[in-house]
Amino acid sequence: MLIAILQHTPAWVWLLLAALVAYGLAQTTPKQVSAARAMAAPLVMAVLSGSGLAAAFPHQPLALAAWAASAAAALGLARGLGLWRGMRRAPSARHLLLPGSWLPLALILCLFAIRFAAGVALARDPALALRSDLGIVFAFAYGGVSGIFLARGLQAWRLMRSALPQGLPG
Repeated sequence: MLIAILQHTPAWVWLLLAALVAYGLAQTTPKQVSAARAMAAPLVMAVLSGSGLAAAFPHQPLALAAWAASAAAALGLARGLGLWRGMRRAPSARHLLLPGSWLPLALILCLFAIRFAAGVALARDPALALRSDLGIVFAFAYGGVSGIFLARGLQAWRLMRSALPQGLPG
């Protein structure tokens, strides 16, 4: 069965996986990035996970609520554990210094695996999209990964906000 699933997977899925792995591997080395880019990447990942959930389980409003709850819990946990604490403001004050980390690659692969699993399950039995319990399980998985990514974006925002002169709104 696994061989059949892999054989029937469209070629573009493997190209997407290769691009995601390349992006994730690029995150393993320290780099300087603009604040906008540091904040945008986590938002893009969260939007992709939310849209993946909405596409797979379009008639499951509880799934979206579960996604939001899971994302909020994971964001709080990631902040509490200090997962992104190595991020620093660059001397230019418009850029951030990001330490190299394998965590973004792991999170990207988790999102890919969740979306792949949902796609396979729904391709085999489209009626699963109507099951709220399955939608909620996928929602918690998507939301957890999204929350950890969002914690990175929030950390970037806080670092850049702290660079603003006192008295300016932000």
